[in-house]
Amino acid sequence: MSPLKGLTLARQISANREGYPRELKKEGRNIIGYICCFSPPEIIHAAGALPYRITGKPGENTPEADSYLEPFGCPYVRNIFSRYLRGKLDFLDGLVVSHSCDMVQRLYGIWTYYHPFPYSRLINVPHQLHSWSQDFYYRELVFLRKAWKGITRLRLVIKISLPQLDFIIR
Repeated sequence: MSPLKGLTLARQISANREGYPRELKKEGRNIIGYICCFSPPEIIHAAGALPYRITGKPGENTPEADSYLEPFGCPYVRNIFSRYLRGKLDFLDGLVVSHSCDMVQRLYGIWTYYHPFPYSRLINVPHQLHSWSQDFYYRELVFLRKAWKGITRLRLVIKISLPQLDFIIR
């Protein structure tokens, strides 16, 4: 494939990122949205849901977010929430957000208060490397999985084996 054809294909996929998850939603699949690279899409996938990376779209206005978020806040975060409020992410069954910055944490609080999902979780992520950081993050991921227990509507797998996770990661 030539570089230009590859770029054209990437542009087409990017223009309709929501198309594939919408198709899977019609087939009965659960879609869990996540924000930031610190969120674990592998665990979401191992639980039987489609992990969907929520992103903003550069250049879009965000008037819908004005009544929820500060106008001087991060435009990327404001854009994500505006897209949801416009119905662009209406296929989501849940939300996983990692505390990557204060504005994302604020978004999580506002989003889940005014527009709650059957399942949502904020994952605290250590921002420094210490001997306890790995244990801390591991516990956060265990809490993520355990929080799925009472959510029968989503039909998520509660017990995720290490071989299963290893298979998904590879």
